[in-house]
Amino acid sequence: MSREKDIKTSDLNKALWHMSRKARRENKALGLETLYEKDGYLVKCDASGKEHRIKKMERRRTTIPPHVINFD
Repeated sequence: MSREKDIKTSDLNKALWHMSRKARRENKALGLETLYEKDGYLVKCDASGKEHRIKKMERRRTTIPPHVINFD
């Protein structure tokens, strides 16, 4: 992670990726199931490590343009 004052999107994505990976490892060790998104599908990973596709995720078709909010 960079030492600058602003946080970049790539830094946040990297941190989230590491957190989800750690959570999957801990759930597997405890024998719990984990739900996550992979390749556009909702995937359930059971304690033995097998992945089961549950449902295809819906994609947003329209994007909301960014807008500026002014604070006084």
